[in-house]
Amino acid sequence: MVDFEVPDFFDPANATNVNFSPSLPTIFQYANEHLKTNDIQQSYADKSRIELLLIDCQKDLCFSPYFDSPEQPRGDNAVRIAKFIYKNLPCISYITSLMRSHFPYQIFSPLWWVNANGEHVGDMTTISSADLRSGKYRPAPEVSQFASGRYSWASRQVEHYITSLEGKGYQLCVKPFHCLMGSDGWNMVGIIQEAFWFHCVTRSTQPNLQIYENNPWIECHSAFGSDCLTRWDGKGCLDQKDTALMLRLLQNDCLFIAGYSAFHPITATIDDLLRQIMITDPALAKKVYLLTDCMVPVATSDTNIQEVYERYSDAGINLVSSTETINLNEYRFK
Repeated sequence: MVDFEVPDFFDPANATNVNFSPSLPTIFQYANEHLKTNDIQQSYADKSRIELLLIDCQKDLCFSPYFDSPEQPRGDNAVRIAKFIYKNLPCISYITSLMRSHFPYQIFSPLWWVNANGEHVGDMTTISSADLRSGKYRPAPEVSQFASGRYSWASRQVEHYITSLEGKGYQLCVKPFHCLMGSDGWNMVGIIQEAFWFHCVTRSTQPNLQIYENNPWIECHSAFGSDCLTRWDGKGCLDQKDTALMLRLLQNDCLFIAGYSAFHPITATIDDLLRQIMITDPALAKKVYLLTDCMVPVATSDTNIQEVYERYSDAGINLVSSTETINLNEYRFK
C-alpha cells in the first residue's frame, strides 16, 4: 500500500462530534481539486482488486456509552480508519460498509418483551429460557403481528430461539434502541462517511452499503447472519447466512477489514468468514488483512483478543497496522 497525502479538509476533531455530517457537494468539489494535482485512475482500471470491508461504523455504535473503551479513547478508531482510506486512496478499489439496520420491534428490543405485570422491560435485561417458562418475561402481545396473528406460535418461537442461543453459549440481552433505519444514529460516523464519499468520487466507484439484522426474529453476532436461524416447528429457516457476500469478498486480490464492536465482538464476523475460507480454499486466508488498530474490542467482553488474533494468524490471515507499509505482491491471486 502507498502513503498518499491526507487531504487538507480532513479534521480529526470531527471524529468526536456526533453531529458532524459531511456534505457530498462539498466533497465533490474537494475531489475535483484533488484530481487536478494527483494522478488517480478509476477503480475499474485497477489490475488488482483491493477492497476495504467496514463493519458497524455507525454513529449509535461509535458514540454509545456501551461501546466506550478505556484503552482507545472515543474517536481514535474513526480517525485511523479515515486516514487509512485517504493514504491508500489509489490502491483501494472498492469499499463495502456493513450496516446494522433495525426496526423498533426486534427480538432484542424493549418493545418485544414484557414482564409478569405486562410492563416493557428495561435496557440490558437478560432473558433466559427459564425466565420464559416461569412467566417472569414473555413476548408482548403485539409480537403476534410478526407471526400472522398467532401469539402461541410467537411464544414457542422465542423460547426455541433463546434455547438455541443458550446452546451456543449466548444469552439474549435486551439492547437499547440503536441503528434504527431512518434515524441519525443509523448513519455512518461522519468522519468515516466523509472519507467513504471522497473515495467514491475520486475513484469513480459506487459506495456499497450492505444492511443486515433487519429480520425481527433474529439477532446477529456476525454481520454475515445469525447463529440461530431455525423455526421451532422445523418448517425451514427464518433467515440464512450471507454466503454470497462472503464469496464475493473473497474474490478480491486483497481484503482489508476494519470496524467497530459495541454489543457483539467483530470477531464473530471474521470467524464466519474464516469458516467459509476453510470450506472454499484455506489458501484464501492470505488475501485477508485485519487492521488490528482499526478494530475496538467490546468493553465488557472477556474474550482474550490476543488469543483470537493468534488463531487468525495460524490460519493464514494477516494481522497488520493501518500505518504499516504493506507489500501486497506476495499475496495477490492472479
